[in-house]
Amino acid sequence: MSRKRIRLIIMSVVAIGVAYLGYSLFIHSGDDFLTVSEFKSQVTPLADQSVRVGGKIATGSINWDNREQVIRFVLADDKERLNITYKGVVPDDFKPGADLVVEGRYLSDNTLEASSFGTPRSICNVCH
Repeated sequence: MSRKRIRLIIMSVVAIGVAYLGYSLFIHSGDDFLTVSEFKSQVTPLADQSVRVGGKIATGSINWDNREQVIRFVLADDKERLNITYKGVVPDDFKPGADLVVEGRYLSDNTLEASSFGTPRSICNVCH
C-alpha cells in the first residue's frame, strides 16, 4: 500500500471515531441533552457544533442588555457553570433556579451562544 492510501485510511478511522463520540454524547442514557458537567468535561470535541445542555439558571447571573436585546446568564449544575448568551424572546417562566435546556453552539470565548431554549419537558416533546 502507498503512504497516501495508509494516511487516508488512518484519517478516515479518526474521523469516524470523532463522529461516533459526538453521536454517543447525544444519545447517552436516553437523555436528549448533556448536563453542564458532562458538557464541560468533553467540550473540546464539541466546539463550534450544535449542542443541548441542561441545568438550572444560576441565581444572580441574569444580565439583560436592552441596547443589544441580548440576555446573558449562567447555566449550572451541582459541579459546573456555563456562560450562555441568547438574543430573542425569553419565556415568562425564565427565572433564577428554573430548569432549562439550551441549544446552541459553543464558542471559542467559552460561551454557549443559544439559538433556543426551554424546559426539559418542552424540549423533549419537540425532539421526538
